[in-house]
Amino acid sequence: MMGNQLMLSTSLLHQDLQKQLTTFGRGKKMKKYLGVILVLTTMILNILVKSYVGIGVNGVLIFLGIIALIKGFKLGEIVENGYLSGKKSLLVIKIFLLVGGISSIWIMSGTIPTVVYQGIRLMNPNYFYLSSFLITSVVAFLLGSAFGTSGTVGIAMIAIGKGLGADLSIVGGTVISGAYFGDRCSPVSSSANLVATLTKTNLYINIKNMLKTGAIPFVLSGILYVLCNSGSNEIVKNIAMLDLLEKNFNLTYLNFLPIVIILVLTLLKVNVKISLILSIVMAMILSYFIQGREIVDIVRTLFLGFFLERDNPLYPILKGGGILSMWKTAIIIFISCCLSGLIQMLKIFSKIEEIILKSKSEFSLFIWTVIVSIIAGMLGCNQSIAVVMTIDIMKKIYEIKKISREKFAIDIENSAIVLAAGIPWNLASLFPATVMELPSLKYLAYSYFIFLVPIVRIIEKKIYKK
Repeated sequence: MMGNQLMLSTSLLHQDLQKQLTTFGRGKKMKKYLGVILVLTTMILNILVKSYVGIGVNGVLIFLGIIALIKGFKLGEIVENGYLSGKKSLLVIKIFLLVGGISSIWIMSGTIPTVVYQGIRLMNPNYFYLSSFLITSVVAFLLGSAFGTSGTVGIAMIAIGKGLGADLSIVGGTVISGAYFGDRCSPVSSSANLVATLTKTNLYINIKNMLKTGAIPFVLSGILYVLCNSGSNEIVKNIAMLDLLEKNFNLTYLNFLPIVIILVLTLLKVNVKISLILSIVMAMILSYFIQGREIVDIVRTLFLGFFLERDNPLYPILKGGGILSMWKTAIIIFISCCLSGLIQMLKIFSKIEEIILKSKSEFSLFIWTVIVSIIAGMLGCNQSIAVVMTIDIMKKIYEIKKISREKFAIDIENSAIVLAAGIPWNLASLFPATVMELPSLKYLAYSYFIFLVPIVRIIEKKIYKK
């Protein structure tokens, strides 16, 4: 309860600070004080809720701020620079919060349970690993969230894998691969929208390019998972799971309507926020009329997440989400954007940029993009930080080389977006592994898709001598 109050208080404080920054935009003194207060407030909040990634990002931001002061930059100038960079994340944060709402309300409405039910029912036990990869990919594409997918379908796949006696590391790898297939190219993915916003490109053109460049890695991943399959024909847990889903939810084909809305509006190229909102509204209607939920419970679930009774066997499988569940990541995204502004202002990577500028082909430039994204992912411990830092470092270089924004965007999608999930301590990998309770880091060796995407792209660029 106290955590929720803290979240609400901080959200209101952040909104108030933003309004004041706009109202008193001409008052540099007001801006710099509000900026310092905002940074210190988020740091204190991250400490209280033990958000270690947030603490790290805040700490680096403060450290760079101090370095900037030592180098002669004025406090107002530092705050202004950080805030202008941070503003780039606001659109993505709005979408990210809506995705959080979808994660929970799609469970309550029966949408996610129905997807899981039908997927398990139609699954061929002789191709379990492949089925897990495909089901996770479909759900992730529809949900647009690697975290939401691993926290729902991922846990279900792990449960089924235990019943089959499958290797849980391989199952974890199939989920990571499928989750980041969707996280990478779904129209409702926060990362896809982040890249489109920061590179100033069209989301749907990016998705088209991602599907093209991701086709071969996707097929190769599927083939590898077929080769990994245990060949077991005994399924025990899935039958019990089907019964549990039938007892707890009204599993009707109407539950697919929120998904249909997303797909249809995406094809019609309707604004993503409108698609998300309409899908949420439909899911709320299904929750009330099909699942028999009370309006108060529906609204509470939308904001606070979905939870069954603790003694319900499905409790650890279908839970979480909610708009407020995204606040930690939303803060990290905002601060990481501020951080990138200071890094650019201090020209920390200027020497690296000079070396990269010597690149004579798109092939070598993409190699450098991969290298920079790995370093950024390792240092930032967060996918959004890796994306923001890589874009800030490489953007001017691509412009100087006269490479289109669309090519730049797809290079980011084929590097920073997926490779962050291959770093064990990066939140992109740590969260799915934790929520699925994977026994070791072996799952990374089976997360084929996230590594095949950049590898295949490098080979393609080398063959076509770009």
